[in-house]
Amino acid sequence: MKTFRKVMCIALLFAAVLTLAGCAGNKNDAAQSITDISQLSGRDIGIQTGSTFDALADKYIENAQKKYYESFSDMAVAVAKGKISAFLVDEPIARILCIEQKGIRYLNDYISNDSYAFAFPKTEQGGALRDSFNEFLSEIIADGTLNEIEDKWFGTDESVKTVSYPEATGASGTLRFITNSGSAPFAYVKDEKIVGYDLVAADCRTRQNRNTS
Repeated sequence: MKTFRKVMCIALLFAAVLTLAGCAGNKNDAAQSITDISQLSGRDIGIQTGSTFDALADKYIENAQKKYYESFSDMAVAVAKGKISAFLVDEPIARILCIEQKGIRYLNDYISNDSYAFAFPKTEQGGALRDSFNEFLSEIIADGTLNEIEDKWFGTDESVKTVSYPEATGASGTLRFITNSGSAPFAYVKDEKIVGYDLVAADCRTRQNRNTS
């Protein structure tokens, strides 16, 4: 089952011309405008530790010199400072990073389309929860809610990016899930609360249960 993320593009994020170190991965290299992935052959490429981007770098970048980081924000800073030439990242995250970190941009040509999914326990209860979520996702796709969510969280107006947390009655049980709170716009900390595109699933589902209980 696909989650709210649907199908996301994997983008290459790299330094723009006129940054301190240009687009090259080494500080001694001359500034260069990167317009094609082939220009990254043999260069230092940032990879999020333990991610599928590791294999994608091997597949699409010849002789990639991989450097591992824990977060995308750390890699954005590394690119801007010329420590690496580029890194692989989900396109929606790339958009946010380009707003937050001056001197970086991303290629418009995507190297992969990936799907994301929730995992449920292989139990009777887990199967029921899976079916419930599938039904819920089908509904918000059909009525246009999902498109509204995408416009909100993938847009540039940060003021509208909020998640309401209505008081739960527990009538429909308790939903617990794990997320990465350092990957805007999917899940991140704002005003001491975790918000983001992924959190909307729990928010919408809670309100739906409250209205039907």
